[in-house]
Amino acid sequence: MTATPPPTTPPPTGPPPTKPTAPGRTAPTALDVVAWQDPLIDAMGFDPRSVYVEQFWLGILGPSAVWFLRLVARELEAQPDGFRLELEILAQQLGVGLRGGRNAPVHRTIDRLCRFGLVRRGGTSIAVRRKLPPLTAVQVSRMPETLQAAHEHSVTSLRADRQIPPTGDAA
Repeated sequence: MTATPPPTTPPPTGPPPTKPTAPGRTAPTALDVVAWQDPLIDAMGFDPRSVYVEQFWLGILGPSAVWFLRLVARELEAQPDGFRLELEILAQQLGVGLRGGRNAPVHRTIDRLCRFGLVRRGGTSIAVRRKLPPLTAVQVSRMPETLQAAHEHSVTSLRADRQIPPTGDAA
């Protein structure tokens, strides 16, 4: 992912960089990305590049959303204070479109992550979780039985590895 560090000088005054989408409507062409600090999820969550996320979150979020989280995780490791993300480049990397303004597939991917509480928007800035939480019991119950069993095995193993007592909740 081609990303540039956030500016060290104050940002210029005036509107953020935008690209026209329709008469009177514009969509941002870049987003400033920072890590969403959450001590609980950071301690117990899963790296977006983990097998857990690939096996259990992928079917819930979809491939473009998971790939977005993986790209951002890698970039935040290199630039922990944040970076500027060019949406045209992101769309190419995800294999999704940028046309359509705020309804473009790249924006829908970010919106989906917002709905799942993994990204927060603030104008032309977003905060992205570095780790994903474990699935909820409801999310697990919607998976095929074979995946539910695999999830239970995974969670049991993780609890033993992390020395976490069982909660009575399979998720």
